Amino acid sequence: MKTFRVYAAALVAAIAMSGCGGGGGGSSQQAAEPAKPAADARNGTYKVYASSGARFDLELNFDQKTYAFTGSNNGDPDASGSFSEVASEPGSYVFQSSRITTATNTARFRISSDTVVGAFPFGLMHKTPTINAIRPFLATRALIRTQASLDGIYNRFGIGLNSQTDDTSQITQIRISNGGTKLEVCMHNVIYPIAICPTIGAYTVTADSAPGSWEITDANGSSAGSFGVAALADGKVYLAAGRASSASADAVFRIGVSDKATWQLGAGHGSATNGSWGAISITSQTASARTGIATDGSTVQATNTLYPMTVPDPITSATLPGVQGMRSVPANNAGYFAMQGAGLFAIVGANNVAQGTNGYLQLNLMDCPPRRLQPAHAHGGRWR
Repeated sequence: MKTFRVYAAALVAAIAMSGCGGGGGGSSQQAAEPAKPAADARNGTYKVYASSGARFDLELNFDQKTYAFTGSNNGDPDASGSFSEVASEPGSYVFQSSRITTATNTARFRISSDTVVGAFPFGLMHKTPTINAIRPFLATRALIRTQASLDGIYNRFGIGLNSQTDDTSQITQIRISNGGTKLEVCMHNVIYPIAICPTIGAYTVTADSAPGSWEITDANGSSAGSFGVAALADGKVYLAAGRASSASADAVFRIGVSDKATWQLGAGHGSATNGSWGAISITSQTASARTGIATDGSTVQATNTLYPMTVPDPITSATLPGVQGMRSVPANNAGYFAMQGAGLFAIVGANNVAQGTNGYLQLNLMDCPPRRLQPAHAHGGRWR
């Protein structure tokens, strides 16, 4: 597994979870007989999209400190156990699992309202034989069920988990329009804003069999997969995970956030596909830092200078502003891209096998994301 290391010092202290609101159980009401304490508001079922290329249901019980991943759409066996709060990092919780064989258990998670961001030792079902590896995931119980509310422009990162070749990265911008019925993807090898992209793939979107799931079909009427969109903070998150086709073990993971030129500053926490867990800080529109721990117990430190995206005009080749909500992260000739929005911060490696950046993904939840501008349109729901 490849490691993203650009060494440096620095870490902005994590913002206390108490300042973010949400979570926690209710208090007993005054009565002659003591009332039963209310269940923790965070208890319940969340739909998981994992960077192992699979979807699950995740049942969390904060009163009992138990979890259960069930119903993988990619053959990954169910997994359950207990979790506990990380003493040195309030607001972070660590999964206990017999699948953990590394020196340090970096299978952890954070929660904000209806969203969980973390990592777990999922089965990589595209490998032969199957191996378990700590991989990032996002879980939500705020999937949007109203089709017109899907509309928007999303900056989207993805990885392809390939059984016969190296894993791949995808960096693009997409647009959902026409009341949620049309999906357009910039297919050009240059990362153009969708509005000026010379090569666009267009798809039709219809309701899937389960609430909150949306089916994509191409111009020939053939299925091109499914996706969900979740409300988070002041934006929306595009999510997809699963096998590219039933005939192959190859799988994909996609995550996108509402395009927004100005980034939220502050601290966050999350995981990467190399298994590391860390705290990130975004100190300006052009700088970020991460300090964390690898699965072997070593310290991982990184500092990034973030550069605005530019593109050549498709007609004149003049330099134009690129995707406003993305930044490029060149480092020692190895390229990465970053995006921030809807309370998330993510980095993906360029699709470059020679530099070893292909297939790398880091996903973080900001500690205090902006207030949600719209309520969640759905909670729970059964997925195929």
